[in-house]
Amino acid sequence: MAKNNKFLLLLILCVFFIGQGVIAATSLKRVDIFVSVPRFTPSQDPIYITGNTEELCRWKPDCRKLTQSTQSVFHTTLNVTPGEQLKLKFTRGDWKSQAADETGKAWEDFIIDVRDPSDPIVIAVVNWSDLGPLKPVGKIDSYTHFFSPQLKNDRTIHVWTPDSYREESAEQYQVIYMHDGQNVFHAETSTFGVPWGIDGTVTSLMEEKAIGRTIVVAIDCTEDRTEEYDFFRNGATYARFVIDTVKPFIDSHYRTLKDRNHTFVMGSSMGALISLEMLWVHSDVFSAAASLSLPAFYENEKFVSFFQAHPVPKAPVKIYFDHGDYGDDKSYEPSVKRFHQQLLSVGVHPSQIFYQVFPFAEHNEAAWARRLDIPLKFILNK
Repeated sequence: MAKNNKFLLLLILCVFFIGQGVIAATSLKRVDIFVSVPRFTPSQDPIYITGNTEELCRWKPDCRKLTQSTQSVFHTTLNVTPGEQLKLKFTRGDWKSQAADETGKAWEDFIIDVRDPSDPIVIAVVNWSDLGPLKPVGKIDSYTHFFSPQLKNDRTIHVWTPDSYREESAEQYQVIYMHDGQNVFHAETSTFGVPWGIDGTVTSLMEEKAIGRTIVVAIDCTEDRTEEYDFFRNGATYARFVIDTVKPFIDSHYRTLKDRNHTFVMGSSMGALISLEMLWVHSDVFSAAASLSLPAFYENEKFVSFFQAHPVPKAPVKIYFDHGDYGDDKSYEPSVKRFHQQLLSVGVHPSQIFYQVFPFAEHNEAAWARRLDIPLKFILNK
């Protein structure tokens, strides 16, 4: 009888521990990790993930190679327990080339609390430690306290010229006017600490002969940003400030091509709205506009009706707009599609429109910087 009791106890313990293993195994869930990398990441380099779990090799720098999903997005899938805290790092194969901030300093661990494994985790890498700090390419002239007689306030405007501007003293340059200028060049003034980096992108595109000679004018926003970037409020006055005050100043101080065919406007979020409105109303000044992360839903889609209420430009225009499918941008698609249809219904030819949705792209400068070459090539090419 004693032997039978021992056998029964052993059997119960085996069943218990096996059951615990089954419960532990079934509690694991699969979670997708997507990593977006900056445009200047060496294209031949693989991207690796490592971290604080056995599956992530306990910090081995080349633990798991990610699969490339798009030009700048890489992917892997991990087994996790809901509620588990993951600590992650990303490298290009060793600790010398790990993810870093804009100064080139290696980032601390990415800490992820996995609540719902059905939601993918998207992480944006800003820089790599072996590439050094992000520095502007070319020259930036900043004009502080630049007064607007139209709006009765002032702000800073930044004028970027490439190195070729000083090397080719007789050449004239086309001009892009950008809103939220504090986010365009300088990490220290950018809202999320990451600038658009348009200086590097424009330089690369000019070297590739993908676009012509270009100057960028970045106009800082003010505390009245929402009103100034809304044509139904102060946006029409802000447009007159850009056209009647900023543009004449630029044209008189820099070697610019002054006609509409070489004058463009670009912005993101609220700056995306005002860019398209300025193009639509002032096509005698601008020939193309690029709007990144376009919030066409703004104030019950009054933006969409704007393009029906105002006449179609007589001069041909080029219209670029986009959004991501993650984070704040995730809900943009229905209203942007209605805007797209609105443009077509009032007679804008499909060849004049470029609309794209970017997978795993969020609503921030890092995401806009990664795809900046696409709108630039569309609006700047004749």
